[in-house]
Amino acid sequence: MKKILILGGGFAGLSAAYFLSKKFHVTVIERDKVLGGLASSFEINGARIPIGYHHILSKDNNLVYFLRLLGIYDQMQWKHIKMSFWIRGKLYVMTNPKDFLTLPLSIFDKINFVKFMIRCIVKKDWNSLEYKNAQVWLDDWAGKRIRKEIFEPLINIKFGLSSSDVSASWLGSRLAQREGSSKFGYLPHGDWTSLIVNKFEQTIIRNHGKILKEHPVQKILVENSRFIGVIAKEKTIKGDIMINTMAVPVFRRLMPEYNDKILDNIEYISTISVIIGTKREINDSYWMVFLNPRVSFSGIFQLTNLNATMHENTVLNIFTNTDQKSKLFKMNDEQILRMYKRDFKRVFKYELDILWYKIFRIPNSSPKFSKTYTNPQIKSNIDGMYFAGNYMTYPLVTSTGSAMLSGRKTAEEIMRSEK
Repeated sequence: MKKILILGGGFAGLSAAYFLSKKFHVTVIERDKVLGGLASSFEINGARIPIGYHHILSKDNNLVYFLRLLGIYDQMQWKHIKMSFWIRGKLYVMTNPKDFLTLPLSIFDKINFVKFMIRCIVKKDWNSLEYKNAQVWLDDWAGKRIRKEIFEPLINIKFGLSSSDVSASWLGSRLAQREGSSKFGYLPHGDWTSLIVNKFEQTIIRNHGKILKEHPVQKILVENSRFIGVIAKEKTIKGDIMINTMAVPVFRRLMPEYNDKILDNIEYISTISVIIGTKREINDSYWMVFLNPRVSFSGIFQLTNLNATMHENTVLNIFTNTDQKSKLFKMNDEQILRMYKRDFKRVFKYELDILWYKIFRIPNSSPKFSKTYTNPQIKSNIDGMYFAGNYMTYPLVTSTGSAMLSGRKTAEEIMRSEK
């Protein structure tokens, strides 16, 4: 039976291991103390809280599939949430199309905005716009003022790109899905990401797979264009097949000699994620995005507005999507917290009373899906080496569901190719 080494214990790696452990000797090699990768969690006052924001949308068929597969779906509760956008120094609820009429825009622009959203919702086939950039499309369908005031900062905050760098078909299909209109799922008195990790881990071990935590990979071993193993935590681990689920820049540092122009062109956005416990609820919104004027944070999730049972305190996730080389990413915890508190008071007109906090710097949190983005091949040009992860899933919406789907697809490819 062939030995498969899976580099990375995030959702893509765990998903691949879940399927492959039934037929192969599988070893998951994870750098950190805990599994879950970008969707890992930490414990505070007896509760587990994710290190960043992750959603269960009722429309996310891939994630719902895995929730059912792992026997979690029936434990979920569902509710509609409120989204708010910070525009011209004020928060506006933006959950339903009628809410667009409250925006500080001219009557002409409001009507254009409503017509634009209706066109997005009713449009079924977006393929015809694949090669048109979103800037041209937004100017045509919504108007320049709406693009500049709302969509330009939104695209930059969320994806680290300008509208001219994004495909109209990709952006349009996302708008048509209307994330804010979907029901959001939560696990009462628990953390659903931790439960998924536990279910995967239990199954892999039950299938006689191995999980090595705190084992940073130092080198990938190739001989005569064939994968033969890795060096992790100063020891050699031999294998016949490898799946890389680590972010592309991490993989490239381990294998600088690997020649692949598609991988070379993949860029990432990184995230500062601050989880805060406080006594006071800000408002009744779950999700707030800060468009203009810009502040130091990209958005705030009031996690306990979705799941009031997750913790006795109000729990906030204040985050900024940024570049790993940015000044913000290099700040120490005290500097980040001071800046966030300053801008919080500027926005909400009161001091943020912090009971506890955790700050996470998450490099390579999401690929930048530009209009020229190309998915790498699952199977590499080195025998026995494969890829999985969210960098393989364009044009899907990046989520825990798409990561697990990629892991499953790679597992299926291996089962076909490596009998």
